[in-house]
Amino acid sequence: MADLPDQKIINGLLLDYYDAQGRELPWRKNCDPYRVWVSEVMLQQTRVDTVVPYFNRWIEKFPQLSDLAHASEESVLNVWQGLGYYSRAHNLLKAIRIVAKDMNGLIPRDPIELRELPGIGEYTANAIASIAYDHPVVAIDANLRRVLSRLFDLPDPSPAELKCRATSLLDANRPGDWNQALMDLGATICIPKNPICEKCPVENHCKSADRGTQNERSMPKLKQPVRSSIQAVVIAVNSKDEFLLRKRPPRGLLAGLWEFPGSELVGNSTTLTIHKNIANGLGFDLTRDQTELISLDSVVHKFSHLTVTYRPVLVIGVNQGTHCDSPDYEFRWVEGDLIKNLPLPVGQQKLFKLSRKALVTRTL
Repeated sequence: MADLPDQKIINGLLLDYYDAQGRELPWRKNCDPYRVWVSEVMLQQTRVDTVVPYFNRWIEKFPQLSDLAHASEESVLNVWQGLGYYSRAHNLLKAIRIVAKDMNGLIPRDPIELRELPGIGEYTANAIASIAYDHPVVAIDANLRRVLSRLFDLPDPSPAELKCRATSLLDANRPGDWNQALMDLGATICIPKNPICEKCPVENHCKSADRGTQNERSMPKLKQPVRSSIQAVVIAVNSKDEFLLRKRPPRGLLAGLWEFPGSELVGNSTTLTIHKNIANGLGFDLTRDQTELISLDSVVHKFSHLTVTYRPVLVIGVNQGTHCDSPDYEFRWVEGDLIKNLPLPVGQQKLFKLSRKALVTRTL
């Protein structure tokens, strides 16, 4: 085995592998920069098999950059709901509008210019520039880090060292395909644990394979501890069978999405107390004879950094709240059949299904 991998041989093997076995993904049907951009944003911290149906729905709803530029934030979040990390959707919409307004709808070719747009860092900029425009830059994601660490047998490489090594190998004639070949190799063969070396096109040039250090190179980082939270939730239904929803603030977790009014249990607070406080704050009189309260089963939803246990109560027959105005939230009464048109986080969708089931059972 040569001390340093031969660029021409390595690239020939990688690109032959990509041409023959590259994954068939909807955003690879063409190199349209808008499609590449959308896919790269969706793929941030999200698995490919999860992204595929979301990407297809997105392109069906917003097939061109101009369609997205003129879309409302609510419609964008509605298509994105369930994919998580909603700041990605907010930033994508902001950036697309900048391109439409200030750049004549032309997505920059230069990765440095791309990085000036909201939500685009070095990796995303380089991926767009190389895949859509054949700009000769490396796009180093987790897969490339692992493949390069094993190829060169690097125990703990710095980002600068990896970038230097990758640039030394980059195929300047097909930089986008080269980046995607390494992405595919890392995703399907050079996987984190027990890589399938016998199927790797560059096994005979890999230092880790030669030295038996594959499982010691570029292992996943230890996950951060997950915080737990308990939320008391009031699901209010008025005499018109409308549900009360509130819109979350424009910044922070789940920004701009709709939810049922709720509050976190802290200290010695009880669920019943919080339910009453929420209802009182909304101007609901729970002592009215026409008001019915039904306790619902708890719902657990896991975010990447947080596990939330929702403890909901269904309040039926409430009057129109007299205090459903707040500088922090927008409130709206919505017919049950129309809630699907609003962007609700997955946890809130679970609560809605639970409440509708309870309403159906109640009428039987």
